[in-house]
Amino acid sequence: MSSFADRSVLEQHHAWTNALPDFLGRAVGLSELIAATLLLIFGLFRPERPGIVAGVALYAIANQASAALVHTTRGEIAALPQNAVLAALAALVLAATRFHQVQPEENEG
Repeated sequence: MSSFADRSVLEQHHAWTNALPDFLGRAVGLSELIAATLLLIFGLFRPERPGIVAGVALYAIANQASAALVHTTRGEIAALPQNAVLAALAALVLAATRFHQVQPEENEG
């Protein structure tokens, strides 16, 4: 939301990014969109690239952990469940890459 929403809308939702300069607040929102987009692209459409999928999942987890830390320090506890769910989904993708890596076929003969 902080990437595209008008500042007045962000103020209505008490978005912490309003405390930042506009370009920086939008960059934070963009980083979250990038994490989610990359996770979808590589997690769903390119699962044969487990190294990239794992890296993207770790980036998404770190992104949400950072967001949770900021929300906690600002007393925005209501935002933490969203961060937990998104980080948990990224952790599931990470676990799936570990358990379902493509095994090389054994040659018979």
